[in-house]
This record gives sequence, structure tokens and C-alpha cells, in this order.
Amino acid sequence: MKKCKKSNPKFIAGEAYLFRCHHNPTIIGIFDKYQEGRIYLESATYTSNYREFVLYKPLPFRYKFLRRAYRAELRDYMYNLAVFEICQR
Repeated sequence: MKKCKKSNPKFIAGEAYLFRCHHNPTIIGIFDKYQEGRIYLESATYTSNYREFVLYKPLPFRYKFLRRAYRAELRDYMYNLAVFEICQR
């Protein structure tokens, strides 16, 4: 598996990535696809709040790739996503 390069990241579907915008909270999300110049996330949340998730939405404008999520961040993300989905039923 190749590493992401900040100048030209190669996103892998199903992997978690962090994105940032200057004065807004960092977003962590699962990459879905790149279409029409936009990054689409299967699910995403702000790293400051793992309680509210959005599903199948494009990355908001002005957000830029920061880095691939660490395994511990992915673990926390997936746990909280599962809790969110259970509570939505």
C-alpha cells in the first residue's frame, strides 16, 4: 500500500483521512470517491465532536488534505460511527 503524499495524495477507498480548513475544526472521514473535482466521503465528522456524522457527502469547499488517519484515530472513529448508527435506529 502506497503512502499519501501531501502534494499529490493518492486516496484509497475505505481509508480514513483528515482534512483541515484554516479556522474550522478538522474533519476526519472515510474516502469514497473523487468525482468532478470533488472528494466524496462515505462518512465524516469533526475531530472535536465524534457524536454527529454525515453520510455520503462531498468534502466542504476550502478543506484541504492534511494526512491519513492514524490507526488509533481510525479505531475511535469506527467505534463512534457504530454508536451513531445504532442510535439512529
